Amino acid sequence: MLWRPRPAPPPLDHPPITLREPTHVEPDEPPRPPRLWRLTVLPTPADSTVQITNIRPKYMPGMALAPGTYTIRVTREGFVPHERAITMRTADVTERMALQPLPPPPPRTFGLTVLPTPADSRITVTDARHGAQPYAPGMALAPGTYTIRVTRDQHVAVEQTITISHADVVVPMTLMRLPTPPAPRLEPVAPPQELPQTPREAERARLEQEYNRLRQAHEHLAQRIARHNEAGRRLNEQGQGYILPEEVRRHNALVDRHQAESGRLLQEQSTISQQLDDYHRALQRAQVSAQRQPEATPSITESDGRPRQQEDGGRERTGHEHR
Repeated sequence: MLWRPRPAPPPLDHPPITLREPTHVEPDEPPRPPRLWRLTVLPTPADSTVQITNIRPKYMPGMALAPGTYTIRVTREGFVPHERAITMRTADVTERMALQPLPPPPPRTFGLTVLPTPADSRITVTDARHGAQPYAPGMALAPGTYTIRVTRDQHVAVEQTITISHADVVVPMTLMRLPTPPAPRLEPVAPPQELPQTPREAERARLEQEYNRLRQAHEHLAQRIARHNEAGRRLNEQGQGYILPEEVRRHNALVDRHQAESGRLLQEQSTISQQLDDYHRALQRAQVSAQRQPEATPSITESDGRPRQQEDGGRERTGHEHR
């Protein structure tokens, strides 16, 4: 078999492909990190707290930060907080931030109520800083120590020192009426047994006995009122430490009972004082009457009603008859 050349392939409809030499591609370089700048905050006062509120890391003096805007907050107890936005671009930043002190808060006040007996007594309140000031029920006072003075005509003045700390204060205060100037103690003199007591002397002895009894009752009542005032002072001191509503209600109930007892004691004192005055005047009238109009001594008569002769005269008459 003879070899024959192979026929040429038919022409292609597609254009011929031209091969190009591959181009050299350099690998991508990693992005460069931004340059960091240092931030330093100089607060006044120096021990203030510094925060950067729009990032998570905690502020440290001279900390490195990327360029950008940051919000700085400076705080300290007793000062007004301060915020400021700063922008870091091409250099380190040192920021000074001074705080202003907070204005002093208005002093907290508490109410003072004085319950005097008698109710129309005069009240003054004195403290070491402002001196005496007029009293008004429920007046507002700053915490501190105060002296309350209660006065009234013909009554013994009373002073009490209280301390206001954290609550309103109610102070009951009872005045004791001045006793009537006592007359000299009159001791009744027993008449001679052989002579009968005249009606005027009997009445005077009865007045003296009743007057002395009333004086003793008045002195005993004055001691009771003094003990009552001391109990009221202790009750007020105990009430200063009460805060709970139940404790305050119990304290107010005790104050009401104390006030009722004060009124009863004063009424009793007024009654005894009036009786003392009445018996003192009656004794004075009896003394004056005894000095101006002494009673006549009853005459000694015979059994038939005729005046009896004196013993001397009788003896003379008997001697005459013998002669």
